[in-house]
Amino acid sequence: MNWLLALAPMAGAAALALLVLPFDPRRIFVVDEAHRDRLAGLAGPGRDAPSRLHDALVVLSGEVVGR
Repeated sequence: MNWLLALAPMAGAAALALLVLPFDPRRIFVVDEAHRDRLAGLAGPGRDAPSRLHDALVVLSGEVVGR
């Protein structure tokens, strides 16, 4: 009987989530045009960050770049 009491908060949270969250998956994540442009601007510098980090680590470790 104690396990039923342990499941009560989860069942309540699931029922609340069903009431609050939209049923249509397309409505869950909507990015308007203004934010889409801003996100694209933020993604630009982030695209070459891994290669810059790799180059910095190679230089710090003393290895030759391009091997």
